[in-house]
Amino acid sequence: MEFVNERYVRDGKIITSAGVSAGIDMALYLTSLAFNAKLAQIIQLSIEYDPQPPFNSGSPKKAPKEIMDIWMKMKTAGVK
Repeated sequence: MEFVNERYVRDGKIITSAGVSAGIDMALYLTSLAFNAKLAQIIQLSIEYDPQPPFNSGSPKKAPKEIMDIWMKMKTAGVK
């Protein structure tokens, strides 16, 4: 197994997602595979799914150093 930094990943017949909103992304992707991209876009519009995170710190590559340092201290202390 290899870690891939993506919101959803397809590996043959298996498709997994990385969280709640990534699950919505994956569901829209699956809809496009099972039916078509137009239906997936209609569903996206119907649920008004237009994510706009309030901060750009959702991954270690994007988070500011100060936030990463605090997060690492919390992880090593066993805080979840």
